[in-house]
Amino acid sequence: MKKIAVMLPIGYRGGSLRAAKNISKSIAFQARKHGDDIQVIFSYVKDGKYNLETEFNDLREYGIILRETTWQVYPKEVLQAVINLIDISITHLEFPNYCLPSDGANDFYDCDLWLIISDRLPAPLFPLRRYACIIYDYIQRFVPEIFGDSNEIWDIQVSNWFSLVRNAAQIFVTTPSTHADVISYAGVQASRIHLLELDFEPINPDIIETPALHIPENYFIWTTNASFHKNHINALDALEIYLQELGGTLNIIITGDSSEYFDIENKFDSRDPMLLVPQIDYVRKKLSKNSNLGKRIRALGNLSDKMYAYVLKKAKFLWHPVIYDNGTFSAVEAAYLGIPTLSGRYPAMEYIDQRFELNLRFFNPRNPKDMAETLLKMEKDATTIPLPSREILLERDWKSNSSAFYQAIIELLW
Repeated sequence: MKKIAVMLPIGYRGGSLRAAKNISKSIAFQARKHGDDIQVIFSYVKDGKYNLETEFNDLREYGIILRETTWQVYPKEVLQAVINLIDISITHLEFPNYCLPSDGANDFYDCDLWLIISDRLPAPLFPLRRYACIIYDYIQRFVPEIFGDSNEIWDIQVSNWFSLVRNAAQIFVTTPSTHADVISYAGVQASRIHLLELDFEPINPDIIETPALHIPENYFIWTTNASFHKNHINALDALEIYLQELGGTLNIIITGDSSEYFDIENKFDSRDPMLLVPQIDYVRKKLSKNSNLGKRIRALGNLSDKMYAYVLKKAKFLWHPVIYDNGTFSAVEAAYLGIPTLSGRYPAMEYIDQRFELNLRFFNPRNPKDMAETLLKMEKDATTIPLPSREILLERDWKSNSSAFYQAIIELLW
C-alpha cells in the first residue's frame, strides 16, 4: 500500500478547507475507481478548532484517515544529527531552523508522499519524505499591505516559503496568474509546475427553511474574513455611498470565518484577542460611528453548509469586494443555486468567470465610488443576469476533474 498525506498546515476554514478536502477526496475517489492500493491521510492542525463530528464526515465516507498535527520547529544542529542517522539526500542545511509535522505517532514518516496545501509553514520544511505543494496565490506580491509594517520579519517568512516550493518535487496551481507568479516571483522552473483544472463542491439545493436563523428581507451576501486583502476599508466606504448617497435599498448579510466580530450588536469579552485584529477593530469602529450603516448590516459568522445554503438561496446576489487572491468558488456555488455575483476585477476571478461561464459583473475594488455604483446597478439587474445550468456546472465539479490530477499525483509515488 502507498500512503499519501494531504497536509493543511494552518487552521483554514471556508473555501481553503473545502479545497483541501476536495483534493483529498479526488485522490481517494480515483484510487478506488482504478483499484489502486492507496491510502489517503488528511492532516489538520489542532488550532483550527474543527468540529470532528461534522466537518470531516465527507472524508470518512471515502475512507480517508484523519490525523491531528503539530508543526514542530527544530534548530538545524538537531536535524544535522538526524541526517547522520538516516539515509536522506540532504547535504547542506542553509537555514537556522526547520519544521516537521508531528502526529504523536509515526509523524508521517510512514507516508510515501506529502502533499502540502499552501506554503504557509512556520519554517523551511525538513524533507524527510518526497513532497509536493499546492500554491493558490501570492497575495503579498499584489497587496503588500497585508504584512503591515513588519517588512523584515515577512522578508524572512517569504524566503522560507520560497524554499519550500523550490525544493518540491512538483508544484500544483489552479490559475494561470499563480502559474506565472510561481515562475517569476518564487523562481520555480515551469517544467515543475502543473496547472490543475478548477473544481468545486456543489451545494445541496434542496435546503429546507431554517426557522432558527432570523435574517432580514431583501439583502445581498458579502462573504469575507478578517484578512486585509478582503478590502474592508474600501468596501465599507462603498456601502456608505450606496446606502446614503445613492439610495440603495438592500440590506447586507456578512458571512465567513470570524465575521461575527463585525456585528456591533454582538457582545464580546473586552479581553478577546480577536478584537485587536486590525480589520475587525476597524470595521467595529466604523459601524459604531455610523449607526445608519450598522443597522443595515448583519454579520452571521462562519455558517454550516446547510445554513449558508439557506441564506444564499434567498439573497439577491453575492458580493465579492476582494483586491486580489486565488478567486472564490463562492461565486460558482452561488451560480449553482441561481444567484449571480458582483466581484472585484482581478485575474483569478476573470479566469473563474471564463472557466465556469458565470457571467460575473465586475468593479474596481480600489475605487469605492465605482463599487457603490455597480452595487446600485446590480440591485436593479440581478434577476436578469443569465447563469449556467446546474448540469453544466456539475461537469466541472471536483469529481469530474479528478482524473488528470490523480495521474499527476501517482507519478510522484514511484
